[in-house]
Amino acid sequence: MADEQSYWNWRDTVMKHPDGRAKGGEPCVKCGSPVPPNAHWKQRDRHVCSGRCNLNLNRQFNRLLQKAKAGGDFVPPPSTPNPRRSGPRRFATLSTVEEGGVPYESEGYCPLPGDEVERHGVVTRYQFFPANPDIPVNHMFHGSLYVAVAPSGHMDIWGANDFGEVRRLHWGSMTPAGEMFHGEFPSEGQSLRWSYEFISDVTPEGFEYRWEAPVAVPVAANHIVTQWSAAYKASSERKHRISTSAARHERRVRTNREGSERFDPLEVYERDGWICMLCGREVNKRLTWPDAMSVSLDHILPLVAGGLHTRANCQPAHLICNIRKGGRTDSKPQAPGQNVDAGRKSR
Repeated sequence: MADEQSYWNWRDTVMKHPDGRAKGGEPCVKCGSPVPPNAHWKQRDRHVCSGRCNLNLNRQFNRLLQKAKAGGDFVPPPSTPNPRRSGPRRFATLSTVEEGGVPYESEGYCPLPGDEVERHGVVTRYQFFPANPDIPVNHMFHGSLYVAVAPSGHMDIWGANDFGEVRRLHWGSMTPAGEMFHGEFPSEGQSLRWSYEFISDVTPEGFEYRWEAPVAVPVAANHIVTQWSAAYKASSERKHRISTSAARHERRVRTNREGSERFDPLEVYERDGWICMLCGREVNKRLTWPDAMSVSLDHILPLVAGGLHTRANCQPAHLICNIRKGGRTDSKPQAPGQNVDAGRKSR
């Protein structure tokens, strides 16, 4: 599914334990062992003690889904509307690409009927055929069809949803004469092949999605199948910072305290203007851990003293300043540059 969030968010919500996130010591729903306080947050949401029990719970959930589908009781999660805003258009291969950018134009979940996708000089067009109720489900090509058409008339046939969007159900490839085939095919003096591309992107509102498209490309071309936009990479890096920061500080105190927040440390650094709040000097953004003068997240009231991992209780600090402060609550401003220089001379 091109919508990366709807199904998995729905699944995570349904699988959460009714008593909320485990704090540690609650019995595992699969084996009865206590849930560790430093277990992965998703495992604590589900009250399972380990990856093994989490896998068993997922298998049980999958079996329940299959039974619900077979009995006609399954209610699918709500789908998120296609983020596409433009009408029929042409999606080209870009001649110049910024560093970290994607060389292929895309928008929304997939090309729609009326669109053209040009990849390495070859243009693919798209058609949608709604499901015919007279065709039984055990017949080839039942359901709605999504057809990609090469300049030569060769077709790549996929399943489609009710909105005319491609599903990852491949029926096969056909010649203009209606014969099934595999592999390369001729078109306008060159050999082509069918490829299927994925481009992950994110909207300005933060909604992550994936463009998927069957496209005809020259056999000799280096068609890059999987791509990530610069915005998507930035969003993924931000999520990683949020997850690792919260998990790291929770592990330090061996608990998940009520009132703690999950946030990107960059929010705090930007809020305070990249100034070390322990010494009052500027922090160099280009320096990274383990440089003594790199930025670190300091808890105003230390976690070991009962402080919470929240935006209000956090501030930027040089790594060396943070280390010197430790768990004290009566820390005084320091001059880290002088101390670092003195330390280097002593070595």
